[in-house]
Amino acid sequence: MCVRSLFLALLLGGQVYAQEVLTVPTAVPFLRISPDPRAAGMADISIPMDPDPNSCFMNQAKLAFSPQKMGIGLSYTPWFSAYNSGQYLAAASFFTHLNDRDALAFSVRYFNTGTITGTDEVGTIISSYKPRDFSVDAAYGLQLNDYISASTALRFVYSRLVSGVYNGTAFKAGKTVAGDLSLYGDFRDEYGVGWTGGFMLSNLGGKISYTDNAEGKEFLPATFALGAGYTFLLGEDNALLLAAQYEKLLVPAIPSNPDDLTAYHEMPVMKSWVKGFSNNTDRFALGAQFDFRRLLYVRAGYSHEPRIESYRNGFSAGIGLRLPVFNINVSYLAPSQGKAGINPMNNTLRFGVVFNFEEAVAGVDPRHIRQL
Repeated sequence: MCVRSLFLALLLGGQVYAQEVLTVPTAVPFLRISPDPRAAGMADISIPMDPDPNSCFMNQAKLAFSPQKMGIGLSYTPWFSAYNSGQYLAAASFFTHLNDRDALAFSVRYFNTGTITGTDEVGTIISSYKPRDFSVDAAYGLQLNDYISASTALRFVYSRLVSGVYNGTAFKAGKTVAGDLSLYGDFRDEYGVGWTGGFMLSNLGGKISYTDNAEGKEFLPATFALGAGYTFLLGEDNALLLAAQYEKLLVPAIPSNPDDLTAYHEMPVMKSWVKGFSNNTDRFALGAQFDFRRLLYVRAGYSHEPRIESYRNGFSAGIGLRLPVFNINVSYLAPSQGKAGINPMNNTLRFGVVFNFEEAVAGVDPRHIRQL
């Protein structure tokens, strides 16, 4: 593969496979990979779920309602395992309450793309390098009242896809800053029965570039997400959560006319978010979680998005086990489109550990007793 083609493939990342043509590419697509195996078991539905340390990545506003004073989470996701690519996403998160109505959170994501060999147009190996991506986040969440919380997050993004000079172009690491805004509502009664939900705007930030060419700047994967869920009690000890989530990638489609590419790359970021609503990147997900006596959690979900973004279409399943010191969560994705061995998302697994800290905030709301 020549370096130019390789660079394009890396830039598109997990958003293209086989013969599909992607019309809405973004930089740093690893930011769209959920590090949370709990949410992944429910088709990446995260907004209406109870808070845990992985909420640092999706809807940080939930953390203000966490009944625990602090939490730590670790997760690992082998990526494109169907291709034995050696890629993986590793993540760590931490939150703590400053008082009983707010929370401060920190998290980091690291995406390893493996070792890449670059060749020229005739196939001669000319380089070998290891692309690396990571992000570091800080977030603050606050309860606005007894039912609603809000948060804001700041994110530093670093992406090194290609190093050196190729075909006369000098490549460099891309760096930028982005932010999230989220809102969460918990309208359950004192028994934990009722609605939860919210929305999130994520990865709102400047463009990123891997060269000094201003026309080469790429958009971040800014995303709008909206989710809701309803929790039922099944007897005194068991609970069932039914949830749904909608997502929209707020990035405009690449124009079909090459003459319009310059205007596309020069488009202001805020304008791109508005134009992104007209693309075809909607995603719908349905999921369920069965909570057996706060010890065993069984999850399932289904995700659907347009064919051009179909690598995540399919069923997912997950299981969680609550132990005295930590929780273990595992999820599995079985795509419903694409032949086995072609869709790189086939048999995707996610693993995670959340450490339990029994100390609770003062005056725990009865709605959240099941989370302790």
